[in-house]
Amino acid sequence: MYCSLRVQPTTLRRLMSVVMCLAYLMHPASPRVNNCTSTLDCSLNGDCVSGQCHCDAAWKGVSCQQLNLVPMTPTRVVEGAYRPGSRTSWGANVLQSPEDGLFHMFVAEMKGNCTLTSWIPNSQVVHAVSTEPDGPFTFREVLFDTFHHNPRLTRAHDGSYLLYMIGGNHSTSRVFWMLCCGCNMDQFMFLHTHMLCRRYCRQRQLQ
Repeated sequence: MYCSLRVQPTTLRRLMSVVMCLAYLMHPASPRVNNCTSTLDCSLNGDCVSGQCHCDAAWKGVSCQQLNLVPMTPTRVVEGAYRPGSRTSWGANVLQSPEDGLFHMFVAEMKGNCTLTSWIPNSQVVHAVSTEPDGPFTFREVLFDTFHHNPRLTRAHDGSYLLYMIGGNHSTSRVFWMLCCGCNMDQFMFLHTHMLCRRYCRQRQLQ
């Protein structure tokens, strides 16, 4: 490999050409090799064995950085695995229960037909069930009212179930939400008017 340096109109351009040429010689392009040393090099989605990432079933790629998704059929894409009317949902987590054999979905759903742009504070955690892992799932109940989001269900070694989520104390039944934070208020507006709304609604409650 060699670099040729053409005469440029300005000294700056000549200098830039020299720098780019030297950078290529010092760091030539080559196929990416993982050469992992720990699970951190495998995106925490697999194990590092003899310098190579062995990905968990849900992940693929040199560094286990890509989801290993099963292709969906066109019919399933149109119908949706979980499509509860016009309500918006996000981040489903599915586990099969050995007790009843059903597949149980725990998913964040926007209350009041709100969209995902107003997930704060309209997200709630709901429970849906199906006889098949890819649905269709049928709504069963609301487990946690607003504000709760990103549910993740797992099973402990003793057989008990653990449900993790993020959230805060922003119930849609409060004056705060009804007066200040309806569907028309997106996340950006909510965060920037949060303190103002709280002050206003606290004054209304005291009257």
